[in-house]
Amino acid sequence: MNFLITGAAGFLGSSLADHLAREGHQVRGLDDLSTGDPQALAPDVHFTRGDVSDRPKLWTLLQEVDVVYHLAARVSVPEQVLVRVLDGQSVVLSLETEKYFGLDEVGTRMWTLLVGADIAAAATVIRALDAPIVGLNCATGPREMAEHVKWLGDNWPGPISVQPNAGLPKLVNMKVVYDQTPGEMVVGVVPMLEAGVGVLGACCGSTPEHIAAFRKAADAYLSAK
Repeated sequence: MNFLITGAAGFLGSSLADHLAREGHQVRGLDDLSTGDPQALAPDVHFTRGDVSDRPKLWTLLQEVDVVYHLAARVSVPEQVLVRVLDGQSVVLSLETEKYFGLDEVGTRMWTLLVGADIAAAATVIRALDAPIVGLNCATGPREMAEHVKWLGDNWPGPISVQPNAGLPKLVNMKVVYDQTPGEMVVGVVPMLEAGVGVLGACCGSTPEHIAAFRKAADAYLSAK
């Protein structure tokens, strides 16, 4: 098969590209090299330096491609929040990809993490590295993580760890804040446990009160089983 990987020079992108190339697939990689290193890519990976917002270049790379893994992202969560609002990279990639494959409309469900990585691609790389556990942490809250957690519960063979933020990050006076209360955040605990999460915590914006609410909800769920 023919693959295109954006963010191909990053850790996830290069690992996935090399893995697919070793399996005999044709792999094209695209990266603006803001942080990645093309030297990490195997010689069989056809690398192009560029940005996904460069439509002519992206369109050229999409020719005869069967699968696109969109892993291009900023490494800073606050910066990525701004980037996704301001430069529309994910929208451009979706429009160009779906136009190429002849789809009538842009899909509303994006199986990607906030920073752009496709969860299936990330899980493939992590599994290839023989990691005993996979986890989601930071960037989004319990509600936004729900579909990703369910996907992992259905597809990941080992333990799952989840540490959500206190809701989505919001820009207030150019500062990132998290405003989800313990009572609002704890609603997501039982669905995560039902999906198979075995290690549960919290990340940005959380307080001891959030963790206490998590523990209380988890104890009640486990004692009722």
